[in-house]
Amino acid sequence: MLSSRALAPAARTIILQCCRRWKNTNALTKDPLHIKPKKKQVAASELNTIAKPAPAVVPAPAVVPDVVDDPEFVPLSQEKLLYIALGDFVRVERTSEFTSDMVRFQIPGFAFSPIVNKYLTSPIDYTSGRFPVAEITRPLKDFGRAATHLKSSKIVMFEKAYDHFESMAVKRRSVNVAGLPTVTLEEVAAFAFEVQQPSPVQLYAAYIFLHGDYVRYVPTQVVGQFALRTRDEVAESRAVIQWMRTNGEPLKEFVKRAKIAVTFARKEADQRFGVVPEAVLKEHESTLPEFAETDHQFIQFMQDFISKPHLRNWPPYEAYIPRIIKMIGCYSDERIEPDTIARFLTEIGVWAPWENFGMFNKSYVMMEHAGSKKAEENSKTLDKLATSLLQANPFELDKQATLLSSSSTSPPSLLINSTPTLSPTDFYERDLCEGIRHDFGNLPVYTIDDPTAKEIDDGISIERLGDHTWLHMHVADPTAYIPNTNEMARIAAARIQTLYLPDRSYSMLSPQLSEQRFSLGVGNAQCTLTFSARLDKDGAIVEFKVRPGIVRNISTMYYDDVDKVLDWANIRGGKRSVDLSMPVVSHPELLPPQPVPDGRPAIGTTVPHRAYRDLLDLQRLSLTHHGNRMRAGGFGFAKPSPIITLYPSPVPTSPIHPTRPTYQTTLPIIQLALDNINHSPARLMVAELMILGGRVGAHFGADRDLPLPIRVQLEPSPVAPQDRALLDQTLATKDPITGLLPYTAMISVIPFLPSASITSRAGTPHWSMGIRDGYVKCTSPLRRYSDLLAHWQIKATLLGERPPWSRDALDRILPVLQDREKEITFYALSATRFWVHELIRRLRAEGGEWDDRVLEAVVNRIREDGDATVMLTEMGLTAHLEGNCGKEFSVGQTLRVKITDLSVMKGTVVVKPV
Repeated sequence: MLSSRALAPAARTIILQCCRRWKNTNALTKDPLHIKPKKKQVAASELNTIAKPAPAVVPAPAVVPDVVDDPEFVPLSQEKLLYIALGDFVRVERTSEFTSDMVRFQIPGFAFSPIVNKYLTSPIDYTSGRFPVAEITRPLKDFGRAATHLKSSKIVMFEKAYDHFESMAVKRRSVNVAGLPTVTLEEVAAFAFEVQQPSPVQLYAAYIFLHGDYVRYVPTQVVGQFALRTRDEVAESRAVIQWMRTNGEPLKEFVKRAKIAVTFARKEADQRFGVVPEAVLKEHESTLPEFAETDHQFIQFMQDFISKPHLRNWPPYEAYIPRIIKMIGCYSDERIEPDTIARFLTEIGVWAPWENFGMFNKSYVMMEHAGSKKAEENSKTLDKLATSLLQANPFELDKQATLLSSSSTSPPSLLINSTPTLSPTDFYERDLCEGIRHDFGNLPVYTIDDPTAKEIDDGISIERLGDHTWLHMHVADPTAYIPNTNEMARIAAARIQTLYLPDRSYSMLSPQLSEQRFSLGVGNAQCTLTFSARLDKDGAIVEFKVRPGIVRNISTMYYDDVDKVLDWANIRGGKRSVDLSMPVVSHPELLPPQPVPDGRPAIGTTVPHRAYRDLLDLQRLSLTHHGNRMRAGGFGFAKPSPIITLYPSPVPTSPIHPTRPTYQTTLPIIQLALDNINHSPARLMVAELMILGGRVGAHFGADRDLPLPIRVQLEPSPVAPQDRALLDQTLATKDPITGLLPYTAMISVIPFLPSASITSRAGTPHWSMGIRDGYVKCTSPLRRYSDLLAHWQIKATLLGERPPWSRDALDRILPVLQDREKEITFYALSATRFWVHELIRRLRAEGGEWDDRVLEAVVNRIREDGDATVMLTEMGLTAHLEGNCGKEFSVGQTLRVKITDLSVMKGTVVVKPV
């Protein structure tokens, strides 16, 4: 089902006349910083809109796509796709453009149904691109009237629906990610009309009722689904609405206290940044009002207005939010917009000045990690399980398997049927792989990461055996302790991966366990799952092994330190390239020195001279493998990507349930730098060796017919001759050393790129990586669930047991896993974009050069109406060109621009060419 926003009361009924044909619909997901994922826009000019009081007749587009093969689709669902095709009846939000996430109700093929056909004087011409608007208007109106009449005739049953479904909630356990019980239109219509399969008009009647009962039902992110508010929430909502209708005493008291807080903030807070000096706050703290319990109900009402954009146009919010704000008397000259409410919540000390408001409409993405009752319960469960495991002694690795020669070809002994029966809170009491775990003895293992990294997933080794050289990718082994049936595994499956945001991180597993038991940086012998490969002179894999391992001689190194040892010949521009992108910092005079956590070595000291030979050989072999991929057609993108670092981290926030206004006294420092992976030999080396490890994992699965989550990207096909020529011409610009396409060329390639996906079928290619025989992500099990899953599958096979997931079972899981990974990735990118916007806002507020600074930009999109976007290459940020002047330029053209408008709340930047 589709993740979507709710329908506003003033929504429009439309018949979809046409879906624009794109070269490749999936290509729109490739630039998440400015194109929303998994949506495809259809311009308003391509719709026949049936609006009151009269229909609007819109000219047909010049190009008419096929009726069947060009639907819009949005794969946000765990079970099915929503198709919006020619002739569908849909209800959408009030908007100037139509996107599929606005759909709240749909009847497929309505325009071609008997309901409409009986009104037509002649059949609809599928090829004309036009609908007979005047003839379709009447059945639309009749359909709506019939649904309204049916709703009225069954109003008693509809009113009983809440009690019926709420009482069933515990038994049904049908809840959304926020933990609220849910119902579907089909269930409510079936209950009200006492039928098993409701008709379209009965479904629409149910929709009209549920949409109108905004106190008891809340539309979810899933089309056709509503959440039931709890009885306490219903009572509170009715109380708030009643107080606002009658100007009740609780409302008057809230307004009085809020006005005191706003007046204080206007007088004492820095109006540019919102912080209050600590001395001033201490002096006036006693004069600030305390919030009453009823105040929190009004505050929650306001917060819902921001955090649930799909409710903003619903009657209670549309009618009463402006009234409350105007009663306070401090915003009387302002139009009441979401920005106004956000400012109000900041000025009464409920939200921090840097609250990321734009993320609230996507809050469902992180509800498994934080911000929901379910996430809170899961965190408590993880803490309890982590404490239990840490209290138990780690495995005694010194007593395990004797050292085996890496050249040994004898098969390991297998522990058949070795998995014990465990409860959901049990961990393995012994290492199931102790009989097959390879001890790497004193072989040096290099873990290379940033100084602040805490979860060290992987390490690398090189082993020289006569004429042969083996590369070993040692990966942390949490599955040595965690069964796939454990509660911790269930929570990891729900979270999918660690969520890294600039202001804080939310771990997939327990941070305690990852850092103290599983990480390869803890300093003693560690269990690993090791992926080993031997390459020929051309970089092809000629031999591989996958073994549970023990590593003992671990060296912790930092990327920047290793960069000083490695060869820079494969870096375009050499060491000078690092200086081309200096960080942009707010308040640089307050920037602390680069931190190193307690117990970790100092920067500049992590690479002993004895490791130089190993590191240089590891780099040489990684480059050989990289060259093999590039010759097979692989390529990369040289796209500017922002990296935000905040000090302090995590950033201070206001209490969730404050008893009085809480004002921030210090401003977080924001540092922006562009991702320098392509300007760091160490980062490129580690990334390439992890890709090699993923290929070894895929080879292992293919050899044993083991279903694994294989990453796939098919080569674009079919492609028109002129498009093929453009694609070939663009790929020919690939840097022969790095394999990178310049950003201007990347813009041309994106429309042809098929979306990457996940399959259980072995041997499937990944086109842009230059991998033809399969690739599986398996080197980050501490922060990615798909890697954990791969480990459980591989180890079961090594032990001669049946893998936990059959191919059919895995095929059911992978679409969910893929969608959640993308959602989390886009969420994190959106959070980064917010802090880039906030940085620009601060720099402009401070004045100086940013008032009139000229920036370099590359045009990356031009729409038919002239609206265009550009990439600000110094900041890795997308901006809109002012005044729909895009037709004056061409995609890929470099411009010099100035910022003319910025909205942190809306997440937009507008620039004009200089």
